[in-house]
This record gives sequence, structure tokens and C-alpha cells, in this order.
Amino acid sequence: MKSQISDNENAIQLKDSNFKNLSAQNKSLTTLKLLLETQIEDLRLEKVPLHAKFNDLEKQMISLSYDLSEERKAVTARENERNQFKEKVSCQMRRIKRLEGDVRAMKREFVLLAGLEDDGEVNAKIDCLYRKHITGEKK
Repeated sequence: MKSQISDNENAIQLKDSNFKNLSAQNKSLTTLKLLLETQIEDLRLEKVPLHAKFNDLEKQMISLSYDLSEERKAVTARENERNQFKEKVSCQMRRIKRLEGDVRAMKREFVLLAGLEDDGEVNAKIDCLYRKHITGEKK
């Protein structure tokens, strides 16, 4: 009977020792659980500003995309204006060349009609006629 009591005491001590070990492990695991829960909460809190920042960046990208689209439209409009201006300049240059040809033809006709032989005299007469008829100046 003493041996049975001794065995029971040993079993109780072993179970008590196991209980203390398990209690220590439970306490350690509970502490670890609280630590991990805190870290998870911290990560959740970090996620909120990151999500807000992501939304802000997305809004900026949309705004920049719109601005870029508007800028492209403006560039296209300026290119069209430039092309129209070039066409007008080209048209005016053709007109000027045509008028210069007309002036040369008129000069030849003046020479023939007036019987003038000196180019200086012809130029002076043309200048006089130009001032009189085009600019409205009197001699």
C-alpha cells in the first residue's frame, strides 16, 4: 500500500509538473497570441493610410491622364492652326510671285509704251505712278 501511495504521489507530482509546464506554455502562447493580435491590428492600421494614399494616387493618375488628354488636344489644335497658317503663307507667297510677274510685265509694257530706255527713268516713273494710284500720295 505504501508503494501504491508512493506511486500515486509520484504520479500526482508528475501530473502536477506536467500541469505547471502546460500552464507555462499556455501563458507563453497567450502572450504570443496577444503580441500577434497587436501586430495584426498595427498592420490593419497601417493598411488604412496606405489604402487612402493608393486612392489619392489613383485620383492623381486620373487627373494627369485627363490633363495629358487635354494637352494632346491643344497640341493637335496648334498643329492644325500652324498648318492653316502655313497654307495661308504659301497662298500669299504664290500671290506675291504672281503679282511680281504682273509688275515685270507691266514694266515691260511701260517701257514699250513710253519709249523709255533707261531703267532708272522707268523705275522713277513706276514709283511715281505707284504713289499716285496705290498710296494716294501726290508727287
